[in-house]
Amino acid sequence: MDAGLAAVSGALAAAVATVGAAFAAGWAQREGMQLTIRAEDRKDLRRPRFEVYLSLFTHATNLHRMAALGESDRSTILEAMQAEVDNIEKLWPTVALRGPEDVATHAEEINNRAQSLYTFYRMAIEGTAGKPAHEARTLNALLNVLKESTDSFKAAAQKALYGDETPDRRRRHHPFIARPRM
Repeated sequence: MDAGLAAVSGALAAAVATVGAAFAAGWAQREGMQLTIRAEDRKDLRRPRFEVYLSLFTHATNLHRMAALGESDRSTILEAMQAEVDNIEKLWPTVALRGPEDVATHAEEINNRAQSLYTFYRMAIEGTAGKPAHEARTLNALLNVLKESTDSFKAAAQKALYGDETPDRRRRHHPFIARPRM
């Protein structure tokens, strides 16, 4: 009887262990799949954001560069600036909808600064902006404000795309990527 009881107990223990192992394997597989799905979702969300963020950043940077260099042919530069301002005006609502809120705020700020810079630059060409010394100081101030807004947007966009870690920092701290020895 003791041998029979031991055999039944052993079989019961083996069955419980098998069910437990199957449950653990299923749970691990489900968790792995969820991680894969989350990673794909983040990637699918990141790509369109990256493209629209890059486009807005590029147009704002081009506008800044044009206005800073703008002594050669002012009417040609004004037309090119108008095109950049129009692009920024079209893009910022898309950036705002793709989010997050911090990036949307900075995108709207870039739009407002770009409009102000373009308006002042047009007034300077028309001769209604004021005295040349005042004109130069105001233009410099507007350029600085646009640059600051662009830099703030870039930082917010990087945080939205990569979290707290930029791609370079993630590479440095990744456990499977060799780090340079110091």
